[in-house]
Amino acid sequence: MQTISGYQTELVALAVDAANRGPFGISRLRTSKHFTFEIEGDDALLSDELRAMVETELGEPLIEMVFAGFSGQVNLVPLSST
Repeated sequence: MQTISGYQTELVALAVDAANRGPFGISRLRTSKHFTFEIEGDDALLSDELRAMVETELGEPLIEMVFAGFSGQVNLVPLSST
């Protein structure tokens, strides 16, 4: 089992918060393959490992969703928020 550092715990918490922000949380442009979220004004990459940790913390999967008015952007949101 992998040990999670304090930094990783904080990063997961920030990503969980972002996942709950709808169109202003975890997103990517339709033409991009990488999801990002904002931390203190900078974009952070949502790696596959971090995504798995966020889904574990949420207790549910993140799903791709396009919000009205944001047609050029794909978001990741918790399944229960759809």
